[in-house]
Amino acid sequence: MMTGIHGGHPPWIPMVMVLFGLFLIIFLMFFGIVPPAMGTPMGLTFFSETPPRPRSQNVDIPSLELITRIDRHLITIPAGESIAQRFFQRFPSHLTEDPLTIENLNLFLQSLDRYASYIPPQPKSITPLLEKETTRAMGTLLLPWKNNILMVPAKGGAAFHDGLEDAQFLRAIQGKKISDFTVDHVAAQIDNAFLHNMSVQFSFIHPASNQEMTLPLHQRDFFPAPVEVNHVVISPQHPVFYIRILKFTSHQTRDALEAAILAITHTTHHLFLDLRYCLGGDYHEALDTASLFIPQDRLMAKTLDKTGDSQYYYSIPGKKILNRPISILVGPHTASAGEVFAQTMADSAGNTFLVGAKTYGKCLSQKDFPLSNGGHLRLSNLKLFGADGSTCKSAAKDPNIYIPPPQLFDTKEVISAIMRSRTTTVSPTRKYPNRPSIFSPTNPYDRSGI
Repeated sequence: MMTGIHGGHPPWIPMVMVLFGLFLIIFLMFFGIVPPAMGTPMGLTFFSETPPRPRSQNVDIPSLELITRIDRHLITIPAGESIAQRFFQRFPSHLTEDPLTIENLNLFLQSLDRYASYIPPQPKSITPLLEKETTRAMGTLLLPWKNNILMVPAKGGAAFHDGLEDAQFLRAIQGKKISDFTVDHVAAQIDNAFLHNMSVQFSFIHPASNQEMTLPLHQRDFFPAPVEVNHVVISPQHPVFYIRILKFTSHQTRDALEAAILAITHTTHHLFLDLRYCLGGDYHEALDTASLFIPQDRLMAKTLDKTGDSQYYYSIPGKKILNRPISILVGPHTASAGEVFAQTMADSAGNTFLVGAKTYGKCLSQKDFPLSNGGHLRLSNLKLFGADGSTCKSAAKDPNIYIPPPQLFDTKEVISAIMRSRTTTVSPTRKYPNRPSIFSPTNPYDRSGI
């Protein structure tokens, strides 16, 4: 008796053929003969597609070109000192056999100037370092402070709309506590969390009160403006507006600040300008912005380049905002062009004083110098000085009224304290060798020692 279907094949033969076909496809995919995409609809992609290997990390630039660029422009090296000698002491065999790596070149540059760096050639599609996708999409700024990461929301960003209204210390992401408090590590954690979630749980601690808070935050397209208007509610009937300057952007910040002041001029005579999180920008724009408050043709600042040439900057003509009390909030993250603005205002604008903590201490101008391979050297090329010849380089800029971090990061309490202490009566031209803190534990707002 015959089994199976009369005149056909045994039933196991088609099954064997199917299995053989599947095995053949997998075999060809494994050796790259069939592209992985062919297997994707069937669920047969057994390995993740990895991005192409990065370009060589060696710096393919002649030594003489590097030395010439550094020697000609780097302001932190005295004229007459041999950069070539220091370079070949560090890299004795660079001309013969050993390639110069990006890491080694940056270590050498930072031994000359802690702000200098080599920027390798980048495709035009690469996002600049200061505009990381995660930070931009959340609308926040990540800043280090001691063993903490401070997350600062930009007004209008996704985090601000989700309820993060002021700076907070970041403690956990998706319930996982932060153990490495470096900005790059935390940014990578945030990137990874948003790869798998539309909404990510962030845990915070308030800088001043230590109160804990958990918020689900989202991402969306957002580019923060260099200037934003915010307010704190001191009492239900008394909102106080302040203007935060995040960056001095060429041909933008001065106009934006003027518009912001016009928008709130009916609410208060006292101006609060917040530069606590201003990391810098264009120092020309910082001086142009300061001249809004300084009478025309008054000396504001000067610069000094590697050759010893000086350039003087005077207040430009145009509309002026004069005779208004101005409090400028500064702190350890106020740097570069932010310090130039703060120093110029304190020295040359009347009835202006600085409130907060010592600034970062980077009154240097940096510029990117192109290289033959398409990369750049970022070098400090100018020293910046105030109208009186003083500089905040190395010494930073001291405030007139001291508020210690982390209380400094609580905007509502800082502005409340300024108003209660009546600091507008203090002459900003006086020097305070023993500046009191308006958060003194004995009498928080006692100004008798000023």
